[in-house]
Amino acid sequence: MKGVMLYVLGLAAALLLAAVVAAVVLQRRYLAPAGALAQDLRRTSSGDTTAGRADPGRRGWLGRLTREADRVRERLARSERASRRDQEALVQVGPAVRGLHEILAARDDPGPGILTAGDVRAAEGLIAGDYLGTVPLTDGTTAVFLGDVCGHGVAAGLLAVRLKSVVMVGLRLGAGLDTCVRAVHHALAGEEERFTTLTVAVLDPRRSTLTWVNAGHEEPFLRRADGTLERLATTGPIVHPLLPAPPGTWGTRSTRLDPGDLLVLSTDGLTEGRCGSGEEFGEQRVAGVLSGLADPSPLAAVTTLYTAAERFAIDWARDDVSLLAAALGPARPAAAGPPRVETAATQPLGPSADRAEPPPRPRPDPLA
Repeated sequence: MKGVMLYVLGLAAALLLAAVVAAVVLQRRYLAPAGALAQDLRRTSSGDTTAGRADPGRRGWLGRLTREADRVRERLARSERASRRDQEALVQVGPAVRGLHEILAARDDPGPGILTAGDVRAAEGLIAGDYLGTVPLTDGTTAVFLGDVCGHGVAAGLLAVRLKSVVMVGLRLGAGLDTCVRAVHHALAGEEERFTTLTVAVLDPRRSTLTWVNAGHEEPFLRRADGTLERLATTGPIVHPLLPAPPGTWGTRSTRLDPGDLLVLSTDGLTEGRCGSGEEFGEQRVAGVLSGLADPSPLAAVTTLYTAAERFAIDWARDDVSLLAAALGPARPAAAGPPRVETAATQPLGPSADRAEPPPRPRPDPLA
């Protein structure tokens, strides 16, 4: 009986020891890793994607489970980084869009004896495929240009920014007008689905001349002091990367420019703009507005044309509409400060505007 009791006690002790060992093994191999995995998953669900990684040597179903949890955590971390970048991009969108619009519509202060006014109105948001500029040249003349990339929206706007920089650099380096247009042609390399039209005109107040190149663009209006209108004819084809552009492809022409004459450039978004009934605004309506100007100044011309388009109920979402006007003005004395630039969006309409307000401070060129 005594031996049986000792046997039973020994067997119970062995079973107890085996249970303790099994519990320790279970705790170390399964329960502790499972608890750590559960804790990591809780941290991950709360947004902490930096939780610990699984032991690569672990085998079995728990090892596979922890490795899969690591992959999920890595995907969540990548998604979190992408979401953060997207949020930052959304914050940057507004300033970037406004900055692109300012680049497309920015004009340098013109040279002495020249007044300019202009604006770019995009069909979509603020980014247009139209680009314009005013560049004072070293010989005392002033160049103005207006271009139109086919299409509208962000893609056309980004290309327009690139082409505008090319035109401005060419003019500042003293390149001829044909060379400037050919430089734009080179900048279009690879853009097989995009092309641009472009007019560049140089106003010389000392010689009273106007010289221009017109690469398939809407023919600008030249309103004479007596109210009669002339058109600046095209001097070459549109600027398309698939068309050859040897030297002389775009010729230049000149005409006389007297005090009281007014040069008005527009994109086809104005003349081809339609109202709800489908009627075009048309060149004749533009001519009528310019002929009837009581104040033939650049600011008045731009403001009046945009007002006429508003009254016509033009569909502004159809295409970008841009205007640029220039005329001879009073010569600026050497100590009178920077020349005046009219801005259609901010300055008052009227013949006394140039005398009533002090000249603005020079604006830096965003492309400089």
